[in-house]
Parts: sequence; structure tokens; C-alpha cells
Amino acid sequence: MLKHMRKGQLEIMGLVIVVILISLAMLFLLRFVVFNPVSDEGATFTGKKLAVNTLGAMMETTTECWGMTVTELVQECTSFNQDCDGKNSGKTSCEFVNESVSFMLEETLQKWKKHYYFVVSQNNQNELEISDGVGCPGERNSHFQPLPGGIFVKLDVCN
Repeated sequence: MLKHMRKGQLEIMGLVIVVILISLAMLFLLRFVVFNPVSDEGATFTGKKLAVNTLGAMMETTTECWGMTVTELVQECTSFNQDCDGKNSGKTSCEFVNESVSFMLEETLQKWKKHYYFVVSQNNQNELEISDGVGCPGERNSHFQPLPGGIFVKLDVCN
């Protein structure tokens, strides 16, 4: 009878150890997963990625002005500023760049409630500026794209 009681006590001790181990595992899980503060490094990375990808996609978009990309139109605008032919006649390349970029930024960043500032500069002078009217008073994620002829295109996406 004494042997039978000791077996029961050992089984209960085994169960107590298992419960203690499970409790410790849950405490570690709570400590490191649930109560771990979320860093904003991911948000910064996402913002920088948004600026890079938006500017890259915009500059490679083909327009109706001579079938040129926005990159080519920016170069045309800063060099010659000729009229677009076809159904867009009457608009210069600069006007067409302004309208195209404004439309793209309004349909993407502005709809996503992101403030932005887009600028084309040549020889340290701003040739074209487009913003949502608010600009970037605080932190921003920027991306520059140099073009031939000393032209720089920059997009700021505000946080």
C-alpha cells in the first residue's frame, strides 16, 4: 500500500512541474511578445519606400504628350518647353508635366491622406513645384532623382 501512495505522489509532482513550465513559458510569451514596445523603424522604412516607389513609378509613366515619359517631359520642359501635339495641343511640355504629376499625386498620396511636396530644379533654381497646399512642416521622407542636364527631381512625403 505504501508503494502505491508513493507512485501517486510522484505523478502529482510530475504534473506540478509540467504546470510550472507551462506557466513560465506563458510569462516569457507575455513579456517579450505582448508587452514589447513597437518601434517606428518599420514606419520610417515604409515612408522612405513610399517616396522612392512613388517617384520612380511617376517618372516612368508614359504620357499623351508625344508618348514621352514624365522623365523625358521634365527634360523637355527645362530645355525647350515646346507645345505638345495631338489632342493636347495648346499645352506646353511644362504645363503637361504639371498637370500629369499633380493628377498622379492627387490620385495616390492625397487620397491616402499623405502630404507631399514635389519639385524639379535645375542649376539650384526651382523650375516646377507641386504640393498639396500643406507641404512638409515636420518630418519627411525624401527621394532625389538626378536627370541629365543638371536637373534634379525630388519628392517629399510627409509623416
